[in-house]
Amino acid sequence: MNTTNEIDIETLARQRTVADLVNSAIRFEAAAEAFYMQLLGQVRAELQPLVAGLVVEEREHQARLRHLIDSGELIAELRVRLDAPSSMSEFEAMELAPELPSNPSDDDILDYAMAREQVAAEHYAALARSADNPILRETFAFLADEESQHIVQLGQRWSRLSGA
Repeated sequence: MNTTNEIDIETLARQRTVADLVNSAIRFEAAAEAFYMQLLGQVRAELQPLVAGLVVEEREHQARLRHLIDSGELIAELRVRLDAPSSMSEFEAMELAPELPSNPSDDDILDYAMAREQVAAEHYAALARSADNPILRETFAFLADEESQHIVQLGQRWSRLSGA
């Protein structure tokens, strides 16, 4: 018979501490910055301003997330356990460098960038919905919105360049 004091292994396996979730997001944003930085030399000149802007924004996202850890505002919250979003494994997989072809086409690059931004937007939105702390909820909602804007920016720029 389970009591309320017993640890439910399945629940525990689904959960992560707030610190783990924020640190995972920092790693994701650092990987995104590195990805876009690498792309600067691979994309057409018309796409370079967009990609350079994404480098800056991903760097700003990292700074915002680091501030959550470093500021002390969430010190009591960092050990709280939240259910990890269903996107967690896909999100964490994108902390690694992507496996693009050796000479990726613009379409290969866009497909990966769009997938990356979509996963991030959904992941951050799920974290915002599950966060009780208003600072955490606001930060994740902001990031979800930012990543959604990246999807729009990429799509608009791509359709202009492809003539669609």
